[in-house]
Amino acid sequence: MKRQLVFWSGILGALLFAFASIWGGLQIDGYSFVSQYISESYATGVPDSKYLQKLFVASGVLLAIFGVSASFIFKESKAIKLSFFIFSIFYGLGTVSTGFFPCDFGCPADGDVSLSQFIHNTSGFLVYAIVPFCLIGIGLASKRQAEL
Repeated sequence: MKRQLVFWSGILGALLFAFASIWGGLQIDGYSFVSQYISESYATGVPDSKYLQKLFVASGVLLAIFGVSASFIFKESKAIKLSFFIFSIFYGLGTVSTGFFPCDFGCPADGDVSLSQFIHNTSGFLVYAIVPFCLIGIGLASKRQAEL
């Protein structure tokens, strides 16, 4: 049962994130998937952005469940457990946070920004500064465990 929860929460969370990212970009004329932030598709002031915010929150919840439940599957390796747990906090809850606190229109990085924009930027920075190291940790610890 635990493995099913890990599998489905990870798959559905990732698919929901991808769907929301693509659908949001398609809703805006001239949106560039290469040069614009995903957050711009559900920023404050963008028409019909509330449903996209909810999709990102749901994706974050599923990815947090994935990370926490995956950490219980790998009982032998403390490094894998810790990496999955940190992943769940930063990627899962970070995605939830950015859904609840969307960026201002245009997603300005500095200047006179709202509290929502500040929280969004801080959360996004932490996600993309920490999660890659979690994934590297999971990969290296998994390789080490496979060699035992």
